[in-house]
Amino acid sequence: MRHFILLLLCAPAAVAQTTTQAIPLNYNYNGIVHSGENGDPDNPNGYRSISDRGLDFTGGVPSNPLFDKYQFVDQAGALDIVHLGCRPCTGWNGWDSDANNDCRGTEPTWLGGVNDHQSVRSDFAPITLVGESFFTFLLMVSDGGGSLTFTLHTNVGDVPVSGVGTGDWFGGPYPGTDGFDCGNPGAAGLNVAEITILDNGALAGVQATGISFSDPSNGNAGYAIFAANYTSVVPQSQTNIPLNYNYNGMVHDGESGDADNPNGYRSISDRGLNVTGGSPTGGAADKYSFVTDAFVPDIVHLGDRCNGPAGSFCYDDAPNGDCRGTYPNWMPQGTQDQSGPQTTILDTPLNVYADSSVSVIFHVSDGGGGFDVTCGFASGNQITGFVSGGDWFGGPYAGTDNFDCAGLGGAGLHIDEGFVDIGAAAGDVLTSITFGNANNGNGGYAIFAANGVGVDEVAQCADNAFCFGDGSGTACPCSNAGAGCHGCANSASADGGYLETQGTASLSSDSVVLHSKGLVPGLPALFFSGENQINGGLGIVFGDGLRCVGFNAVRIEIGVSDANGELSSTAQISNANVAAGDSLNYQCWYREVSSGGLCGNSFNLTNAVSLTWDA
Repeated sequence: MRHFILLLLCAPAAVAQTTTQAIPLNYNYNGIVHSGENGDPDNPNGYRSISDRGLDFTGGVPSNPLFDKYQFVDQAGALDIVHLGCRPCTGWNGWDSDANNDCRGTEPTWLGGVNDHQSVRSDFAPITLVGESFFTFLLMVSDGGGSLTFTLHTNVGDVPVSGVGTGDWFGGPYPGTDGFDCGNPGAAGLNVAEITILDNGALAGVQATGISFSDPSNGNAGYAIFAANYTSVVPQSQTNIPLNYNYNGMVHDGESGDADNPNGYRSISDRGLNVTGGSPTGGAADKYSFVTDAFVPDIVHLGDRCNGPAGSFCYDDAPNGDCRGTYPNWMPQGTQDQSGPQTTILDTPLNVYADSSVSVIFHVSDGGGGFDVTCGFASGNQITGFVSGGDWFGGPYAGTDNFDCAGLGGAGLHIDEGFVDIGAAAGDVLTSITFGNANNGNGGYAIFAANGVGVDEVAQCADNAFCFGDGSGTACPCSNAGAGCHGCANSASADGGYLETQGTASLSSDSVVLHSKGLVPGLPALFFSGENQINGGLGIVFGDGLRCVGFNAVRIEIGVSDANGELSSTAQISNANVAAGDSLNYQCWYREVSSGGLCGNSFNLTNAVSLTWDA
C-alpha cells in the first residue's frame, strides 16, 4: 500500500494549478467559545473546555493567514471541534453532578454520555485525488502536547500516518479563554498547529472517502481538531513563447573583448549576463528557453542606452578600441531609443484557460524598476499586468563588466520573474505580448524569455486545408461549430468531420489519398473535387455543414465510413482534365443519421483541401 509522508511545511510547485477544498468533519464536541457561550458553564448545549481553556471566537473567527484558509464552525450552541481524549478520565476535571454555576459545567446533552474519544472518523463524498495531493488540518493539544494517528480512507484501503502531533497549546498567538467552562475571554493566547500530510503524487487516481483521527498519545491531554482541507497541486505546462528580440544583450562564447563587432554584444548599461558557459540555470531560469546563439539579438530591450547617466552609455560613431562599441548592424544609428512598446506576435497562438498566465524573466539596471506586460487576444481584448524587480547587481547569475568589452569576471547579477494572470480570457486565444511603460528612464530593461503557463497551442491546420467549421469563418448552420481545422460538428463527433491528403499529387504516380475522419460511422460518404473555393474559401451553409468546393464538380468516389467514422479514397483522384500545374479543391460530403443530425438535415461536410498537381 502506498503511504503518505508527514511534512511540517509543504511548498507546492512554483508553477502549478492548486485547488483546495474544505473537508467536512464529524464534529463531536463544543470546544470553541463563540459569542454568548462564555459565563454559562452549565448550559446543556453550551461550551465545554477540553482542559481548562479554549479558543476565543466571541468576536467571530479571527482573520489571519492561517485561519483564512479554513472553514470553521462560527455559531454558538453547535459542535465545533473533533475532540480526542477523555476529560473526566483524568479525575480532576470531570463534570459537575449538579448545576451550581461554578466553572466546571455539567455533562452536556450533546456529549451523549460518550466521554472517551480515542478515534473519530469523518466520511465524505468521494474525492478523486489528482496531482500531488496533501491533506492539512488545524490541531491543538493541551497539557504538554502530544501526537495522534491520521488515517486516510480510500477505495483501495486505509493509509495511516502515525506520530502526527504538536507541542503544548499555551502562550501562542491565537486569542484564548480561561476559567474552564466559564470561557472567560481575554486569557493567554494559545497555539494552533497546521499539520500537512503529503502523498507526492503516489495516490493520484485513488478515491478518498474519509479521514480518521485516533490514538492520542497523551492520556492527560485534550486534542482539538478545528478544520481540515484537501489540496491538489497539478504542475502546469510551460510553453515557451519565442520573442521578437531587438538587442544582443547577453555575452555568448566569442562575443567578449570585441566591443566594435558590428553584429556583437552591447551592454544595456555597463554590464550584462555572462552565458559563455551556457544559459543561466537554477531557480526560475530553469523554466525558460534562452537564445543560445552568438551575434544575434537575444533580449527584448526596453530603454535607451544613450539616456544613461551623463550619456556615458551611448555608442561610438566609429571604432576607436575602447570599451564603448559602435552602433551595431542590428541597431543602426538613430534607432537606439527602444523605450517604446515592443510587441511580439505569437508564431503559434495559444488557447487560454481559467488558470492560465504569462510569465517573463528579466532584469533591470540602475536601481531596478517595472514595466507593463500587455497580452493581446484573438477577440481583440487585452489584459495588462505590471511586473517589477530590484537592481540587477550582485545576484547569483554570472555577469560581465566593462561595457561592450564584456569582461567575464564581472559581479553576479539578479534575474527576476513576473506573472500576469490571463484567466479572465478563458476560451480566447493569446496572439501577442507587448512590453512597455518602463518606469525607470535611466535603467536598461533586459527581457530574456516568456512562457505561457497552463496554455496549449492552437491546432495548426495543414497548409493545404481551408474552409473550417470551427467558428473562424462562415458560421455553422445551427451553432454546431466543430474543432479547429475540422468541419461542423455532427451527431457522432463534436469535433466534426476532417479531411486531409496523404501522399504525392503527381500525374505520373497519383499516389495521393484523401483521408477523412470524424464522419458518422457506417454511412455513405462522397469524395468530390471542384475548381473553385466557394465564398473565397469560407464556404456557404449546406445541410448541417459548409460547402466549400464548386464549379466543374467531379465525383471521385463513394464509400462507407468504418466503425471509427473514417474513410479513405481507393480510386485515383486525378482525371483526364487535370494537367500539370493545375490546382483543384477537394471535400467529403457524408450522410447523417436517419433523424437528420444536429441541425435536422440528412448530411454534413468536412473541411476542404487543395492540391496542385505535378507532372
